[in-house]
Amino acid sequence: MKQIAALAVVVLGAATSLIQSAESTGKVFAVRQFGAKGDGQTLDTAAIQKALDECGKAGGGTVKFPPGTYLSQPVALRSKTTLLLEAGAKLQATTNQADFMKTPHHPGQVIACPLPGWCEPDETPPDLQIKPGT
Repeated sequence: MKQIAALAVVVLGAATSLIQSAESTGKVFAVRQFGAKGDGQTLDTAAIQKALDECGKAGGGTVKFPPGTYLSQPVALRSKTTLLLEAGAKLQATTNQADFMKTPHHPGQVIACPLPGWCEPDETPPDLQIKPGT
């Protein structure tokens, strides 16, 4: 449950700040066009990330989630990206704790890596704290 709340805070916080600072390009990237199912059972991470990446490559725009439940591991947002969850759409974090803040380079430990890919395999950024895993 903590992972779901953490993902929601990160996504909503990032989306809010990006919405306020983004200069919308008017381009819309619908996650279903990238293969997301939105059935609450299928892991939609790859499709969501592909939509986010294409949006970023295009210089920004809106990544749209039509009604459905989109099960996802952590994703990385780019600048000038707006997330639009239509009425009835829900972005749901997986319940697998291993999907969040774990790194194979620090077995048994949890690190506070801000986004996937930000922490290099052999180094922990100096401002991150390593905590014993549970």
